[in-house]
Amino acid sequence: MTPEGQIIIIEGTDGTGKSTLARELAAMAGARTAVFHAGAPMNKAYINEYILPLVIARDGWTCICDRWHLGEPVWSKVFEREPILKREQLHIVEKQLEAFNIQITPIYLERDQADIEHELAERGDNVGAAIEALNIYEDVMRFSKFYWTRMTLPQAQAELAKVVERGE
Repeated sequence: MTPEGQIIIIEGTDGTGKSTLARELAAMAGARTAVFHAGAPMNKAYINEYILPLVIARDGWTCICDRWHLGEPVWSKVFEREPILKREQLHIVEKQLEAFNIQITPIYLERDQADIEHELAERGDNVGAAIEALNIYEDVMRFSKFYWTRMTLPQAQAELAKVVERGE
């Protein structure tokens, strides 16, 4: 692992395997790993939500974010709540990320819509919200400065295992 640490951001709608991937990567990465699972924001200011992983990564840790800044404008719209970060503000957080000089690996997990619907229905989760989020993610990604590598869960498992192993 590089002395600066790294942040792996895993975005995507429900049912794509984000949490599964985060757990697997944490197990591979070892002791100096922190996993963050973003839900509804706990703070009213985006800086409070996004600063902790930056500080931890700067201290040489691998931070795995199961959703992070890209998801905030998506899920706030889906669940009709006031966002702490609008899509037009993504560049603010991304500029802060770049200022910390930390390796950032942004991944967007994809999966066939029918497979997502089937899995979420079996789990009893909100299928409609996940499908609505698919469309919003497409819109929000256009405002991001990052290049979001689109992968399926099996592709991400193989590729990110190399990233964690090398500490890139």
